[in-house]
Amino acid sequence: NKSDFIGHIGGDDFILITRLEMVEQMCEKIARAFDKEIPNYYDSRDREKGYITTYDRQWKARDFPLMTVSLAIVTNEKREINHYGKLVDLLSEMKKYAKSAEEHKESTIVRDRRKDFLDFSG
Repeated sequence: NKSDFIGHIGGDDFILITRLEMVEQMCEKIARAFDKEIPNYYDSRDREKGYITTYDRQWKARDFPLMTVSLAIVTNEKREINHYGKLVDLLSEMKKYAKSAEEHKESTIVRDRRKDFLDFSG
C-alpha cells in the first residue's frame, strides 16, 4: 500500500518496511514469486541439474545451486528498535541465519522472535 517502503541497501540487499499484519503474507508472496520465476533465467540443462558450474572468488570451478531469496523479518513487537544501527545489526544477524544452511532448494523466510531483555518488573 502507499505507506510501504522498499529500498535498496546495496549489492543484493533490499529492505521492505510495511505494517506488522502484512509482513508474513508479503514475504511469502515474494518468495513464491521468486521461486516460480527464477528458473526462467537459466538454460534448460542447468534447470534440470539444479545448479550451474562457474568460478568462485578464488577462480576455482564450483557448482552453485539455482538462486533463491532469503527474507529476514525483524519487528518491534518484542523489543524497542530506537536506532538505525540496531536495526541494521538485527537484520544482519537474521540474514546470516537465513543463509546458514548449506543449500536451499527454495527461498527462505526467517523471523526474529527474540527479546532484548528479560522483564522482571511484574
